[in-house]
Amino acid sequence: MTTLLLSQHSSNPLEVASSDPRNRSYHNEYHAARKVNGPRNSTSEDAGDGPAHQDLEVYRGHLAKLYQSSAIKSKAEGTPTMIDLDEGMEREDDINSMDCPQDMCDFDGEEADEDEDEDEDADADAQGETDEEMTLHLKPPEEQQEIQLEVANLVAAVPQLSKEYKFVDRLGTGTFSAVYKAIDLWYHTKWDNAPWHGHHPPHSSARYQSVPYPEGTKVFVAIKRIYVTSNPERIRNEISIMQDCRGTRHTCQLITAFRHKDQVVAVMPYHRNADFRVSDTMDDWAAAVMLSKEFYRDLPIAGIKAYFRCMLRALRDVHSRGIIHRDVKPANFLFDPRTGIGTLCDFGLASRMETSTPTHGACFHTPPSRKYPHGKPRPRNEYDSELLKKMQREARQKSSWPSDRVGYPDKDTRPHSKANRAGTRGFRAPEVLLKCGQQSGAVDVWSAGMILLFFLTGKFPLFQSSDDIEALMEIATIIGRQKMERTALLHSQYDRSIEY
Repeated sequence: MTTLLLSQHSSNPLEVASSDPRNRSYHNEYHAARKVNGPRNSTSEDAGDGPAHQDLEVYRGHLAKLYQSSAIKSKAEGTPTMIDLDEGMEREDDINSMDCPQDMCDFDGEEADEDEDEDEDADADAQGETDEEMTLHLKPPEEQQEIQLEVANLVAAVPQLSKEYKFVDRLGTGTFSAVYKAIDLWYHTKWDNAPWHGHHPPHSSARYQSVPYPEGTKVFVAIKRIYVTSNPERIRNEISIMQDCRGTRHTCQLITAFRHKDQVVAVMPYHRNADFRVSDTMDDWAAAVMLSKEFYRDLPIAGIKAYFRCMLRALRDVHSRGIIHRDVKPANFLFDPRTGIGTLCDFGLASRMETSTPTHGACFHTPPSRKYPHGKPRPRNEYDSELLKKMQREARQKSSWPSDRVGYPDKDTRPHSKANRAGTRGFRAPEVLLKCGQQSGAVDVWSAGMILLFFLTGKFPLFQSSDDIEALMEIATIIGRQKMERTALLHSQYDRSIEY
């Protein structure tokens, strides 16, 4: 079944059939990197130390020699021309296309390999279904009992669930909801699954979303129980946005949602994934959890490319529908290193892009448009530049005051700035922290960039601020004071641009 679910995108080594030599090469690279690192239980603080890291660097250098096209160039080759690679492309095959290296394109005996791989895939699928159904038994007895009580409580509150789904495990809990893994008992006989499967052409990387499950296989779903304490408007907004995101690539699709008395339940497809910190890509799932492998530190370049290819395509489709996710982080992106497939989930904080301009504290940039996705600076004739410079000078003077003169006035007469500040600590963009009233999908791209930093530095998390001021200071430490001041000025926070 794995070979059926993966798209046949020729340029992506993670999205080809298992008989493709490039796919086998990726898995060999991945497992070799895991062997080089060896089992470890270290935290992200010790990244870059010890012989394991040195061996990994040697291994990466070896890969760079083998696959020079993916190696980092040591010399600049002139200023590259920035173009939209998707413009004018009708097929995703034309994007990021690459030639297969000679040492990976030996097709002798490939027909025999394909038959052998098909048998292996069938056995792996059968074993995978069993593993997915038994994950509850890998957890401590106390947690098993807790999950069983929660499931019993949910079934008692929503009786129809027991007739349509078989609960097998709990996937996670949060402030506003809990998510459980279950088997859809009526997928093959009762439901019309075409609306949520959607239609993605064979050349799309999201083709797996449109492929129906083979007859007789167990179909796992994720059942989200939204707590009764949640704001009704928040529940309506999440379900409405998920409905509007049907058909988007690499996003969690809404199968159905319903209410029973005060209980609200949403059903979505289950996506196998590895925790950002703990990898379950080994054959023995329990052993992988015990070894606490961190796949974001071991994933080869091909895997990192697949991770962000899926994430950025999901964001592109979501943003094209006028929606901002607002909570992009590893926990909300379900990535399976074994297949290179990732899915964006949890639209609980998502919102629609606002086109109106706030009356107070309007930013010194235009709203986002198709030509200027992040907006552009407003003309000088639209604001008082002299007043602006005066406020900047005063802010700089205040920044040099002694500590006994720093604080907040008892009665602050300044008008309050209102803006959507939803998000997770460490992932919020500067315009969110600065209360910009004209936010766009750029806030999601910032969060994606933070995740890329985790891969590049081997450290997670990087920012651990306790409030917005500390968060701005952490960002300023990296990008510098002058850039942060210009950013604050752009978002009409000139009286706060230096106060941190």
